[in-house]
Amino acid sequence: SESIIRGIILPHHDLAKEIFHSSLSSLKEKQTPSAIVIYGTNHYFSEGPTFTTTTEIQDEYGLENILVNDERINKEHSIQTLLPYLKEYFPNTKIIPIIVSSMYEMESLNNMSNSLLKVLPKDTLYIASVDFSHNSTVESGLQQNKESIESISTFNYQKILDYKDDHMDSPVAISVFMKTMENINAKKWETWLSSHGGLITNNPLLNGTSYVVGV
Repeated sequence: SESIIRGIILPHHDLAKEIFHSSLSSLKEKQTPSAIVIYGTNHYFSEGPTFTTTTEIQDEYGLENILVNDERINKEHSIQTLLPYLKEYFPNTKIIPIIVSSMYEMESLNNMSNSLLKVLPKDTLYIASVDFSHNSTVESGLQQNKESIESISTFNYQKILDYKDDHMDSPVAISVFMKTMENINAKKWETWLSSHGGLITNNPLLNGTSYVVGV
C-alpha cells in the first residue's frame, strides 16, 4: 500500500514558487487531507508567546496555551505565502495557521502537538513553513541543508534547537513539527529537494537562502 504522507517541510519564499507547485502537485496525487496545519516561522514577534493562531481557529478548536492575533497571522509571510498555493491544490481543505516564536519549552511543543492531534481529523497534513540557510553561498547553503536534514531525519532536537539562521529560520517550528510526526509515529524521512536561491535564479554567486523540502 502507498504510504500516507503525514507532514511536509516547505519554504515560504516567493522565489520558491516552482517548488510549491511541484511539491503540492505530488502531494495531491497521493492524498487530499481534510485539514492542513501550518507551523510557520513567527518573523515579527519572535520573542512573544510560542504559538499564535486566528480567532476563527481558536473559536472552532479551543486550543490551550495559544495566543490569538488575527493581524499577526495576516501579516506573517510564512503563512500568507503558502495560502494561495494550498487553496489552489486543496480548495476544500481546512487550513489551520499557527505561527511559532523562538520562545519555547520542550514540554509546550509536545503539548501543542498533542492538543492538535486530539481535535483534528486523522488525515490532517502538517506543514513546517520554514526557510533554511540565510545569507549563504550556494555551496555553504547546501552543506548546511545536509546537516539540517541529518538532524531532522534522526529527530535530533538538541542539535536543531541550537541552530541559528545559518541553518534554518525557525528551529522551534521544525521541532514542534517533528514532535507531531513522532507522536503519530511518522518517522520515516524522505528528502524531496535541497536547493538554494542561486540555483533557482541561475546565479551561482548569489548570497541567498537555501530550501529543504521533505516528508
